[in-house]
Amino acid sequence: MKPYLAYKDSGVEWLGVVPEGWEVMPVKAVASIINGYPFNSASFNSTVGLPLVRIRDLNQTESEARFDGHAIEQAIISNSDVLIGMDGDFNVGRWLGDGPALLNQRMCCVRAGSDTLTRFIEYCLPFPLKRINDVTYSTTVKHLSSHQVEKIRIALPPSDGAITQIVTFLDRETAKIDGMIEEQRRLIALLAEKRQATISHAVTRGLNPSARLKPSGVDWLGDIPEGWEVVPLKRKSPEITVGIVVEPSKYYVESGVPALRSLNVRPGRISGDNMVYISDNANELMSKSMLRHGDVVAVRTGQPGTCAVVPQEFDGANCIDLIIVRRSAQLDSEYLVWFLTSDPALRQFSEGSGGAIQLHFNVSAAKDILVSCPPLDEQREIAAYLSRITAQLDTLTETATSAITLLQERRAALISAAVTGKIDVRELAKVPAQAPQSLHVSAMVAGVIIARHGQHLGFGRMMVQKFLFMTQACANAPEIGGDYERQAAGPLDRDLQSRVETDLEAAGLVRVRQEGGPGSRVQYEFLGDAAALHAELASALGDRMERFDYLSNQLGSLTKNGIEAVATLYAAWNDFLIDGRTPDRADIIREVLENWHPEKSRKFTADELGTWLDWMERQNIVPDGTGPQTQTGRLFP
Repeated sequence: MKPYLAYKDSGVEWLGVVPEGWEVMPVKAVASIINGYPFNSASFNSTVGLPLVRIRDLNQTESEARFDGHAIEQAIISNSDVLIGMDGDFNVGRWLGDGPALLNQRMCCVRAGSDTLTRFIEYCLPFPLKRINDVTYSTTVKHLSSHQVEKIRIALPPSDGAITQIVTFLDRETAKIDGMIEEQRRLIALLAEKRQATISHAVTRGLNPSARLKPSGVDWLGDIPEGWEVVPLKRKSPEITVGIVVEPSKYYVESGVPALRSLNVRPGRISGDNMVYISDNANELMSKSMLRHGDVVAVRTGQPGTCAVVPQEFDGANCIDLIIVRRSAQLDSEYLVWFLTSDPALRQFSEGSGGAIQLHFNVSAAKDILVSCPPLDEQREIAAYLSRITAQLDTLTETATSAITLLQERRAALISAAVTGKIDVRELAKVPAQAPQSLHVSAMVAGVIIARHGQHLGFGRMMVQKFLFMTQACANAPEIGGDYERQAAGPLDRDLQSRVETDLEAAGLVRVRQEGGPGSRVQYEFLGDAAALHAELASALGDRMERFDYLSNQLGSLTKNGIEAVATLYAAWNDFLIDGRTPDRADIIREVLENWHPEKSRKFTADELGTWLDWMERQNIVPDGTGPQTQTGRLFP
């Protein structure tokens, strides 16, 4: 983005240089600063009176308390006012509820002469407030005064029109970024759900989808594979006990034997952070709670299911107020950790707590918890599988979390650059937002997928093509109109790909980049309104939209190779069904490795494809013989 033609020194550190013609002035010169009022808490209630906005209610649509008393006129605010929390982090926001509200003490309101100027000031304030926060000393909670807010100096463009252009640009661009951040947050939530569902399925149904089942004898557990048993944990562990409970701090020393506490137990691992120590004599005295490699330790209160296997480095250590499940020759410790994090275990923790606010996992509950136990070799196989699959999901979660951080940094940098005049956005503000009307369904599908998953590492043309194929075939969307060839990366329709990219660029929804030139990976930047496009697609697909969203969520959590494997297996399987043949697993795998494209046998093994077939069956992503049939085309004479 280009800068302005000429700059001058603002004399203000956070502003730096500003464009010639901009005026630097204190906030109080262009806006009123209104302090909140110390309303009498005796008149607070949850149902009657005006909403009372406190720091905790910033950016909320409902307040936790209302004031049923005389409303001080100066303290009445609306959702057009900018609010600042004056304790803690000095956050800037709004009251988002309908109608007026009352501003409580330790908050202030910034109100300018127009909504546009108020919005511009709102964009400006977080940066100087952060600087004030950074240099404010406090041993408890930091406090801000309204006089400090009044003296904050900002730079104003020379006209109302110029201010409007900056606000218009920032409103549009931050909405796009906020949409992408929300997509990443939804992805993280879906990955967490998928992780939990994968664990729960594996420890109750095993890894073989064809296994014969039998009643478990427990109503809420349902059927389990033959050869499994459901037994109380006390029948599988030689001892279940608890760590030091009574006055553990009297045994603490500066250095000695590590003593694990609940904050050292993280999901699936032991952390050495914030470790405390007890003396050798105390460790001998408390030998009942001494730990051995392979024992399982679990948090007792607040987060039952948070547990880990004791690693070799903590063999001989002790623990404080943790449940200890001794290592057993009948129960693999890693498997037990996975079971204790599963939904069947969490259900038992909840029921055993009798409706308490915090869940408790005491020795009695631990002994009686019902565990579904396969044979020992299968326990180890399940534990290894879950370690591998959850590691993949955790990597995707970390990628999405990093994407959120980068997007938030980009958002802040864009706002800072615009309100300090480091970039000239006047021309960009004139670009109208493009509406998705009249787009073909195929372009809408591609646009929604790009908006939702385009920030993922490795996302490109191949992944868009696989989503288009899977939507057409598995979500019953023949209007996509793809005619797919058996290509190296799976089902491909080059003409369809070209059409959707052309349509999305023409609508101003997507920018297509190929920075390495022809033959390099295509990258997409979504420019439009993701929510509006999703709504438009929902209108076009009707009741099929639920299946599309399900496919998008499930496939979006996979790696690039995973999506390719699933789409190719689905297509090969579906082709058999269209031809009137019912293939077995070996037929499908052989079709992909031998009759699809030479690249497949170099990219996948039969075992890997079998794993993906298992995944497809668990997720109910299986063909029914409808949809497009793939063609070998010019690949095979």
